[in-house]
Amino acid sequence: MTEKNTLTPLEIEQKKQSHRLRKVTLLWLSKVYPAAFNMADPKPLKRQIEQDILDRVKGKKDVPSNRLIRRAVAYYTNNKAYHEAILRETHRINLEGEQIEALEERHKDFSKKRLEEIKELLKNRRHPDN
Repeated sequence: MTEKNTLTPLEIEQKKQSHRLRKVTLLWLSKVYPAAFNMADPKPLKRQIEQDILDRVKGKKDVPSNRLIRRAVAYYTNNKAYHEAILRETHRINLEGEQIEALEERHKDFSKKRLEEIKELLKNRRHPDN
């Protein structure tokens, strides 16, 4: 990035490309694992679920790269709706949507904190002078 957080045309195009690839990977995840990946109604996922996905796609053709899968899962699990699901639900699910482990209080505490951070970020975007 250049001074004053101004992006160069190349950096803007790189961000757009990254966003497109993440979106395509999220669509792929929702088609292949619909019980686990639903942006409209997210559920808490098993910890390190990306490794389960990587194990299943290993050696297969026409699947997103390991890096794209990891980034898409990270994006999915770091959004507001996902953290709200952590607070609302009692268990984590696997790729088939089966409950596999109870959510720990420390994970709920983390999501509460993360939601407060997201709220503050959104507030600052709307009112940068505050």
